[in-house]
Amino acid sequence: MEDAIAIVMVFSIPLVAILGNYFLRYKRLQMEQLKQGLESNDRLTASTSGKVLDLELTVQRLEAENKSLHQRLQNLETIVTSVEWDQLTTEAAPSQLPPLADKTIS
Repeated sequence: MEDAIAIVMVFSIPLVAILGNYFLRYKRLQMEQLKQGLESNDRLTASTSGKVLDLELTVQRLEAENKSLHQRLQNLETIVTSVEWDQLTTEAAPSQLPPLADKTIS
């Protein structure tokens, strides 16, 4: 078993290095093309700037909603983890619970 692991490691390390080198070259090429594209389009068009503004408004709305939901979640966690919650759930008498349906398997 140890021999198999050693053989796999010996052959996988160079393979990962070669593939990693190709991946880095690919990413560098993408970055260069992106830089060239940004240099040629220094100014945003009116439609693009409108889309950016819409996206910024959407992000602000979602951040506010996220903050609100986070506060609600904290309140619920406080309620559920409090001692009173444990007392309420353990003090419920069996007579207060709904009756179980009588299910017999025949």
